[in-house]
Amino acid sequence: MPGANQPFPSLGTVPAAPTIPALEQRRQMEMNLAADRQGAVFTAEGTNVPAATVAALPATDPPPLAPLQGPGANLAAPPQGNAGLRRESIAQGRLATIGFPAGGSKVLEIQQLRDAVSAQKSTGAVLRVVGHASRDGGSLGSRQVANFRTSMERAEAVARALLDLGVPASRIMVDARGDNDLADPVNPTSGVNRRVEIYLEY
Repeated sequence: MPGANQPFPSLGTVPAAPTIPALEQRRQMEMNLAADRQGAVFTAEGTNVPAATVAALPATDPPPLAPLQGPGANLAAPPQGNAGLRRESIAQGRLATIGFPAGGSKVLEIQQLRDAVSAQKSTGAVLRVVGHASRDGGSLGSRQVANFRTSMERAEAVARALLDLGVPASRIMVDARGDNDLADPVNPTSGVNRRVEIYLEY
């Protein structure tokens, strides 16, 4: 504390009093600030838009959603009417099993073929005709060759019958399994293994 031994600081070291603007200057500054607020400019993504312009923009609804894009976007509508009910009532799978005598390939069961033809015409699907044989014969190699040939002859006989009943050739597929897919594996020589199966495929 300044006293007798410590002189008071000179007036030159005392900071000058802050300069207070005159009343008229303060009023002008307030008016300028108010004008700035009224003409404020909003910035959106680098574009200056005056506030007055934003307020004048009409309110609009959001744009409609774009059409669905992707694997399921163009799925066909389910079939309607009786045709649709008919299509849904026929499950994709085996339509008929045609039996054959030992070593034979003559088609004897026509009614099941007619039913298969009716299903094909109502759906437009493909008929897959698969021939089979029982496990009869001699040695393994010769037996397999003979049974495959027999199963193919049976499948081709059924395919020809389907053609005669009006099924287009483009709607028929022929396959043969020989004795490799037995209906009764416990009894490989049973007559139930000598057959042709007809499948409906979309």
